[in-house]
Amino acid sequence: MIEKIIQIKKTYLILFLAFVIVTETLLVLMTGLELFEALIVSLIVIYSILIIIDPLYSLILVTIISFFIEGEYIQTFVLFKLFGFNWYLMDLAFIMSFIAISYKYIMGEYRLKINSIVVWLIFFFVACLIGTYWGIKSGHPTQDVFFDLRCFFYYLMFIPSIFILNDFNNLKKLFIFILVLGTIKCTLDTFSSLYFLPKTFDDTTWQYLPFARLKGFNEVVYPLTLIASLSYFYFSKTLNTRLLLVPTIFFSFTALFLSYTRGSWLAAVITISVGLFLLIYSKRLKIKISSLILTIFFVVGILTLLSAIDLIPEKFLLARATSVTLNKVDISNFGRIVEYATGFNEFLRSPILGAGLGFKFTYFSPGIGTESTIYCHNSYLYVLTKMGIIGIVPFLLLLFSALKITPKVLNSDLGEEEIGIAFSFIMMLFVLVVKSLTTWHLNTVTFSSFVGVLFGISIIYKNKLKAIN
Repeated sequence: MIEKIIQIKKTYLILFLAFVIVTETLLVLMTGLELFEALIVSLIVIYSILIIIDPLYSLILVTIISFFIEGEYIQTFVLFKLFGFNWYLMDLAFIMSFIAISYKYIMGEYRLKINSIVVWLIFFFVACLIGTYWGIKSGHPTQDVFFDLRCFFYYLMFIPSIFILNDFNNLKKLFIFILVLGTIKCTLDTFSSLYFLPKTFDDTTWQYLPFARLKGFNEVVYPLTLIASLSYFYFSKTLNTRLLLVPTIFFSFTALFLSYTRGSWLAAVITISVGLFLLIYSKRLKIKISSLILTIFFVVGILTLLSAIDLIPEKFLLARATSVTLNKVDISNFGRIVEYATGFNEFLRSPILGAGLGFKFTYFSPGIGTESTIYCHNSYLYVLTKMGIIGIVPFLLLLFSALKITPKVLNSDLGEEEIGIAFSFIMMLFVLVVKSLTTWHLNTVTFSSFVGVLFGISIIYKNKLKAIN
């Protein structure tokens, strides 16, 4: 009886999706206005009610924060102060997620199964606690120490994710939600870039990409949406589904181009290449060769179309490609080299424990001046510098364990649609793994909760495959 009462009808879901679409549009158009904070507060009230009704909305809230609200504003928008610390919107999503699952967990509906991914998560959390102690002992500001800890503490989102997404229907709903809002985000940002935003870069940088106006904390949304839509396009069985994915693929690719983010370009190219390799060497290719050929022709068609309308001139693509080689080191690349050298030198001073959480990367960036930031443009160097060998080893093994199930998923006896969605989520994690070679998306407060969700999905399918075998 209770389950029937709290079950949300399709009509309500459609109305809710319409509300989120309108709200997201307003957030994009009104960013920087006083109304921006009022809209966030309104979302908090509505989501508090929805999460009580259905725990899946707690993960949807995490996804919206990570994907669709510019991280710059989430990070500066403080809900309240408690015990001298700032509490952010992501903290609310994190707490509500655990509240949402507590009742069902206590009632015995869910059980957490331990596997290698969970083990490495535990080891990494222990390393984080050691890094916290070492950071405080090293004299780093307490606020900075716990800010760093919070970035990885959000990985605990894997726990509610396991409980909520173990039901494939919930996993599918979350995936479709990501695709829909990813399409909206990419479409709005594309038109904003072409018709509304001012020129972002100086003339020297501008020569590489004349339309590039998009920049921000969450530009990684573009390659994530592109990879998810391409993967689902490949596994989809119906023509209608593939036609619905065409706008998503088109606008996510266009937004990726307009973003002028070389790390995201690199992540998309490498992920597509690895994905194709896995498909070629999986038994799925024997029955999906036509889909693979169709996908390749579709991508080539988009590139040809954009080139024909002069949105992607060949000379700019060549200039863009050479800007990331050692033949020409621009100011941005040179700044990264100095930043990386600073972090690595700090690691060499204390290779076992690192500099401790709360350490700030202080260096002189050519063309910008002296920088002192708690983040680093490389998540792996960030962990290595702040937590040393005891941090980087479980961190790398955690990522490897979460990704290595991919071939087994492709070759499993799961349903075709479930394989496609699981494969898409794992490839999204791979995008973040590659992207974080040049940025911080594996350790930023605005995105690490979603990384925890992806870990949870990998844990789910590792357990499912073990049960099947």
